[in-house]
Amino acid sequence: MAPEVEPTESRSVILLLHCPLRLGLAASLTQFIYTHGGRILYHDQCVDAESNQYYTRLKWDISSFSMTEEAMTERLSTLIASGPDTEWRLGEGPDPLWPRSRKGGSVAGYSESHQQEDHRS
Repeated sequence: MAPEVEPTESRSVILLLHCPLRLGLAASLTQFIYTHGGRILYHDQCVDAESNQYYTRLKWDISSFSMTEEAMTERLSTLIASGPDTEWRLGEGPDPLWPRSRKGGSVAGYSESHQQEDHRS
């Protein structure tokens, strides 16, 4: 009989991003998640052809992710890069409007902080 494995509590994060269209960005984001042990739960994306803007909502399970949340945020910042009209937000839980507070490294509920960790360039 195989030993019982205690199930890992499922935890997910959601990336909301819009920026000027950059070929390969979606592939870089999904490869990053795969490489570090994440499991994509939802990925929706579109391009506004008139404004040449890319929009994505990407949710993944981080229960077995191989890096800290701080390192993940830093790496995403590098992948996404900065530039005019680039905005992104990374949140936890089922609700993409639940922001992460970098103060003390804790996650604060929306009703507590009323602020979102937005990254704007």
